[in-house]
Amino acid sequence: MKVLLQHQSSIRGARWCSPVGWEPTNKIEGAEYVDGSWWSQGEEEAGLICFVEGVEGAEVEVEADDLRVASCGECEVISKVVV
Repeated sequence: MKVLLQHQSSIRGARWCSPVGWEPTNKIEGAEYVDGSWWSQGEEEAGLICFVEGVEGAEVEVEADDLRVASCGECEVISKVVV
């Protein structure tokens, strides 16, 4: 699977990322997945993080085990990514 790396997360060793050519199927109560994040009432609730090396703006191949869904704000891992 390919992702676009974004800025560093406050979770050690993780970067925020966006999927390229695929979407996760994770469900978050009260939120809808739109353009790489889960949103509810105009607020970003969660996004994807990956545990890989790379620079912001790079597209990289990752395994599902490299990815997690993390809450925005608290930056806590919610779950593994489901494809």
